Amino acid sequence: MIFPLELSEVLNSERIFVNLLSRQPHSYGQIKAILDTGSPTTIISCVDALRLNLPLDGTETGEPIAGFGRGQIPSKKIKKFIFALKSNENNINYLEMPVHTININALKNMNQDIQNNTMKIPTIINTTIELKIIPFFFTPFNPPSYLYILFSKSTAQILYSCHY
Repeated sequence: MIFPLELSEVLNSERIFVNLLSRQPHSYGQIKAILDTGSPTTIISCVDALRLNLPLDGTETGEPIAGFGRGQIPSKKIKKFIFALKSNENNINYLEMPVHTININALKNMNQDIQNNTMKIPTIINTTIELKIIPFFFTPFNPPSYLYILFSKSTAQILYSCHY
């Protein structure tokens, strides 16, 4: 299967993005996410959480989100989040994984500078751990770009590579 990718600049560096759909109950909508093999977890951005109106009542407190230059940002953990990924052939694959999102209620009590910077953090998909994916090879030449995914039923792994 082939999935389209975008190369975009965010936080002063170029990143590989994939377009996903939230299929979380009561929170359907599009999410543009960074594919990140180095992120310790999948993070739903504050902007996406607010736009999708993610219900966070009853979710457990997650580990603080760090690494964005503003200390630690409080988070909530959703144990089972459902994404849909549509291929160029119009096949839809559903991905279910735990995610962290910004604890919006706690963020309201933080200073304005932290709130402003938190709104700049994009959604990040941790491809290595959450999806049990092996690292991919990225060559930023010859657009358009695609994400090739091979589903291995025998090993329950998703193997993929990028093509530009």
